[in-house]
Amino acid sequence: FVMVKNHNYQCAGAPEHDSIYMPLQIYVYQFALLFITPVVIVFICNIGVLIRIFSVEKATHNEDSSSTRLT
Repeated sequence: FVMVKNHNYQCAGAPEHDSIYMPLQIYVYQFALLFITPVVIVFICNIGVLIRIFSVEKATHNEDSSSTRLT
């Protein structure tokens, strides 16, 4: 299903498909909000956790670090 045509030597949307452009755009926007956004949020949070784990691991190798002292 191709929605683009050559119109006066320019690629443009076919006029007979004008009625479905807006619902299709709304559908894609809702799809992004429902599925892609949560995946991106979880991915960013996981990266933050990994950075924190590596910083604590690096601090444990340093004997003088105040973040790893027990007393």
